[in-house]
Amino acid sequence: MDFDSMRPFNDEEVAQHWQLIAQHPSFKVACLSLGISIPETIDSVASFQALAKEVVGHILERSTRSFSYTGLDNLVECESYLFVSNHRDIFLDSALLGYIFLKHGWATPQMAVGDNLLKDPFVNALMRSNKCFAVSRSGGGKSLYALSSYIAQRRSAGHSIWIAQKGGRSKDGHDFTDLKLIKMLYLSQLRGKKSFADHIRELRIVPVSVSYEWDPCDLMKAKELYLRSPEGGSNYAKAPGEDIESMKKGITEPKGKIALVIGTPLEGMLETPELVAAKIDKQIITNYRLRPCNRVALHLLESQLALDNNSLNAYAAVHDGTSSCKAFVRRLQSCTLEHRPFLLRMYANPVINQRRYAPQSVSQP
Repeated sequence: MDFDSMRPFNDEEVAQHWQLIAQHPSFKVACLSLGISIPETIDSVASFQALAKEVVGHILERSTRSFSYTGLDNLVECESYLFVSNHRDIFLDSALLGYIFLKHGWATPQMAVGDNLLKDPFVNALMRSNKCFAVSRSGGGKSLYALSSYIAQRRSAGHSIWIAQKGGRSKDGHDFTDLKLIKMLYLSQLRGKKSFADHIRELRIVPVSVSYEWDPCDLMKAKELYLRSPEGGSNYAKAPGEDIESMKKGITEPKGKIALVIGTPLEGMLETPELVAAKIDKQIITNYRLRPCNRVALHLLESQLALDNNSLNAYAAVHDGTSSCKAFVRRLQSCTLEHRPFLLRMYANPVINQRRYAPQSVSQP
């Protein structure tokens, strides 16, 4: 099967596309704001990834309070895996895992990215130069089979892969694996003799959980959820350039503390997609790092407090000594009134989901 239209660029293609990237106004502005000099030439995947490592390092320095990661010791450097991650940020979720690997001198995974983002020639060149491959968001049978075949081939060749647990970012704070993703992984094996459980075992799936104290796109996500809801008329339509705007916000705006946890490879003979998804979900949800803002959101949700400014000010006054409470109240108040219930649940849902596995992790603000 020919994968040229979806695979990452090779060294020659990276060199061919470098000037398109280097001369693009958005790239120039981003590098200027991060204090990064743009190289005259980039002639290989390795040199592009060295630049990507520098870019991510500057992003973390300028827009986060801290970045922590654990779980690298769950992996063996010379071996390869299929990383299945929750998905909150278009660029950073996969870039952070690559950044960790580059810091330790490990080979980075190839990363799945929706082809809706790659329609722009600049973004296409940027992503595919950084070991990203295209995933069709239309989800037709041929495209799913091609994706399944590509992942199986790359894994057989010893390459690691990163893919989100479902199509698109989580907008509501829920991190549940789409069964269609798990079924897709086996699609290319249906004509052979390999069982579902054997194929899943050979893929060596490792769940990855990434958490951001503050989501730079939370107001945009809350607006989208409102417009998709009956209250908002169920008439959401993505505006031109909205994904690019989300990428910019995710890169440049404050995120507070970020944590990335690499889980343990799935073990045992998992014979159904439901079993695989359940194993992934448990690790992603329990490894998600809760912050005070999540617990404040849950407390507000369970208190069934009105979300107008006066009620929120009164709530903050009662919790006067809690800076995290004030910070979250300010966040809510920056949101349109009709959108606030959706933003509230967005931050509360990780606590609600984690409570299934670790009730002791939930406390009052």
